[in-house]
Amino acid sequence: MSCGTRYGPSTVAAAAARKKPTAEDAQEAVQKLLGALVRGSDIHELMRECDHLHQRDNTFPGEVFLRLGADGLEVAGVTRAETGALL
Repeated sequence: MSCGTRYGPSTVAAAAARKKPTAEDAQEAVQKLLGALVRGSDIHELMRECDHLHQRDNTFPGEVFLRLGADGLEVAGVTRAETGALL
């Protein structure tokens, strides 16, 4: 049985062949985000810096940024009940 169509490999096969983000990629994403915050960069500059880390149909590095933000709120002692006041 073939994993493709007459036009080329299937979407599933193509997605499986892509490189998955590594721990080093996650570390680089965190470093770029923290560096952007220190420099006062805007979101568009950060997106350009992290463009090579993002893969089509993958939430990386956004998921890394969300975990970092959640860690920061935890360190600050913010609870889920209090997060509504932040919005």
